[in-house]
Order: sequence, then structure tokens, then C-alpha cells
Amino acid sequence: MAAAGVLVFGAQALDGDGYVSAVFATMERAMGNITQVANHRSPLAQGEARRFNFNAETGKTYHIAAVCAENCSEIDLEVFAGSVSVRKDEMSGSHTFITFVAVRPAVLTVAMTMSGCAAPRCHAGAKVYFE
Repeated sequence: MAAAGVLVFGAQALDGDGYVSAVFATMERAMGNITQVANHRSPLAQGEARRFNFNAETGKTYHIAAVCAENCSEIDLEVFAGSVSVRKDEMSGSHTFITFVAVRPAVLTVAMTMSGCAAPRCHAGAKVYFE
């Protein structure tokens, strides 16, 4: 059994940020030919959100993933064009994913919200990719 604050990924024990990195690396290998556009990492408290922007290009398929680690039960993603919500994740849990095709060029904002954290702060990360 792993010690508090340390998760086991495969045979290797990892702290929260290490776990987030390992999940992204595994996902990227599985997805194959993708290009990372944006990356944000931050320890977040229950109810806290972080926002970051990326430039979307017409016709490209975008994948946005979020992962949280130890003591985290829920991380949420939402994409905004200005103040208008254009996409929200439908998943629950410590991993979530959004996919969409950009219909026009735009600066989009990703909001990553810690909806379930049983510690003062939980490690979390979000990445944007296109294929």
C-alpha cells in the first residue's frame, strides 16, 4: 500500500505531480499523432479554478484532458469563447476529457476546476492537444 500523498502507477510510487505526469505520458503514447498546444499545472483547493488560453484554428480537432491526483475525486473542464461556455466535460472522476472541432479561429479559455479534493490542495494538470 502506498504512503499518504503517494500513488502507485505501475510498479513505481509517485507523488501527486509525478502521477499527473505519468498519466499524461501514458495518454499521449496511446493517442499517437497529437501535438500539444497548451499545458497548465497547479495544486488546487476544493472549489478553486485555474484558467488558461489557447489559440484554436479552424477545422482542427482539439482534445483537452485534465487529471488530478492524491485525495482528488473530481476535476472538471469547461471551454469558453469570451464569456460564453462552448463545451463542458460530461465525465466525473479524477480524469476528464473534451474533444471538439474548431469551427472558426478563436482564443479559447480552458477552466480547470477542483470539484472534489479531500486535502488542503490537490495536484492537478490540464493539457490541450490537436491532431
